[in-house]
Amino acid sequence: MPGLVIECEYNLEYGKDKICLQDSAISTFNNFVIVDDLLATGGTAKSIIDILERKKKQVLALSVVVELSYLEGYKKLNIPIHSEVQY
Repeated sequence: MPGLVIECEYNLEYGKDKICLQDSAISTFNNFVIVDDLLATGGTAKSIIDILERKKKQVLALSVVVELSYLEGYKKLNIPIHSEVQY
């Protein structure tokens, strides 16, 4: 059985979703860089940041392969964003 799970619900363009992290997976670390394939509206990244900050962790940056900059998801995030491709 998994240990304590931390959850954060967020809105999608078409509904809701939820991010879950196992507390023990992040307990020994203090600094994080989030890596994702896509930054669109920023909901997923913002949820992960919120979870980590609630646990008093520091998020240093977000690294994504593709950023859909016209959706302005970067405006929800107050961390540096590194994207390989921007549309």
